Amino acid sequence: MSILKVDTINEKTSGNGVQIAGHVVQVVQGTSTSYLVLGSNNTHVDTGLTATITPKSASSKILILHSSAILGTATHDIILRLLRGSTNIHNLNFWSDNSNYTFMTGAFQYLDSPSTTSATTYKTQVYKNQNDLLYNYVNEVTSKSTLTLMEIAQ
Repeated sequence: MSILKVDTINEKTSGNGVQIAGHVVQVVQGTSTSYLVLGSNNTHVDTGLTATITPKSASSKILILHSSAILGTATHDIILRLLRGSTNIHNLNFWSDNSNYTFMTGAFQYLDSPSTTSATTYKTQVYKNQNDLLYNYVNEVTSKSTLTLMEIAQ
């Protein structure tokens, strides 16, 4: 095991700041308890789950973690997608083919490179092509969907 002991860390170039790559700079979490029921629609629908982060550096990466409860019945394709602003950046595809309800956990992680220091909003949408879909399913307890954003220094 190594130990690094320092009294002072000075910038190599004035005004650049001291940078240590790979650490978490900040964490932001969006949550939603909204219950969304979709009938046959063949369109992408906002889930109401959003989170906004303002990166401290344009070189930072944003690690996105998502979790939600999804219930579907013979829906065939269910697509959960992640958007940065209005741009689709990630898709998670589910499929069910039975007449009973199928419970699914809409969990994913995605590493994004937004290359900005401006406020950046992420949101989720769901799509289904037939029958019923219940996003953020509520039964005996209220489900809470989460969208966690972690800025990772590079």
